[in-house]
Amino acid sequence: MTPISLCMIVRDEEALLGRCLESVKDVVDEICILDTGSKDKTVEIAEQHGARVESFEWCSDFSAARNASLKLATHDWILVIDADETLKNPEEARTKLQTFMKAHAGKAGHIQVENSLGGGDSSNTRVTRFFPSGTDWKFEGRIHEQILFKGSTPQRAFTELAVDHVGYSPELMQEKDKVGRNEKLLCEALAADPSDSYTAYQLGRTLVQENRFAEALEALELSVEHVADDAAYIGHLFETAASCLRELGHSEQALAWLSNIEAQFRDRADTCFLIALLAMDTGELDRAKSGFEHCLTLAGTTPRGGVSWPAASTWAAQANLGVLAEALYQPDEAKSRYQAALATNPEHEASLAGLARLT
Repeated sequence: MTPISLCMIVRDEEALLGRCLESVKDVVDEICILDTGSKDKTVEIAEQHGARVESFEWCSDFSAARNASLKLATHDWILVIDADETLKNPEEARTKLQTFMKAHAGKAGHIQVENSLGGGDSSNTRVTRFFPSGTDWKFEGRIHEQILFKGSTPQRAFTELAVDHVGYSPELMQEKDKVGRNEKLLCEALAADPSDSYTAYQLGRTLVQENRFAEALEALELSVEHVADDAAYIGHLFETAASCLRELGHSEQALAWLSNIEAQFRDRADTCFLIALLAMDTGELDRAKSGFEHCLTLAGTTPRGGVSWPAASTWAAQANLGVLAEALYQPDEAKSRYQAALATNPEHEASLAGLARLT
């Protein structure tokens, strides 16, 4: 078997690091950890799990830290995960990675990141985290860094690995002040290169987390101005901008804008869901109903276009069909829809309230 190095950067992760390392202990052949200034038991926990730990003076640049961590690797392939992630189905992971290396020599590998958002909600995205070692492979970007091969986006394929990520949970976001940290770094990066569409997109996403929709929209419009037609995040970019318009009371404008990409992303539940939601806002109830029903047909698919929201093709679509049924005086249909939503997300408050109204 081809040996694999795990490379991580950490700081004050004593609450999560042990669980992360337990999930990968039988998947990798060495654990290389770069500590950027922990004041808790992070280093001790890492060493207890057999990790080689080195220190790095934090310089407000995630790529600099990532690239320093890659230099610790002694094997030909590198896996990167974070302390707030745990590998799903680790008993299958080593075989999957070995199969990937044989089939995709010289390529980089995506893993599926499943983000816990709290309240039974989640989002999914695929990120490049598995690649050959060597000086040609380097991360770029002060924050939300991406791996490049000789300065360009590498050829990529899916490893079939997935991780559970808890770092976006409201509790951890607040505890670590991730929004404040991210905003500062993104603004600095954007000031250095105002034409960087990806950085502007990430700044917009960050500002949305604080409900600063007007500022977020400004950043997202800048991203749209410079985005490449084949950008992997383009679908989510347009959806996030349209959602900001909706929050600012401009549903008609958002619907008109998003309609321009409706045909392009007919197979993406997130786009279809938002169009249906905007149609409901503007009184186009037939369009809304058919849109939510179409979303349900996309359940279980892997959408292109960036970060995706599984609820768009499951409980959120069912819940909104329940709202429409209530509006059309169809109580039995509404009950059925709310029950279907709760079967997927038992914590969904709007569906619980809907059933209470109809009981």
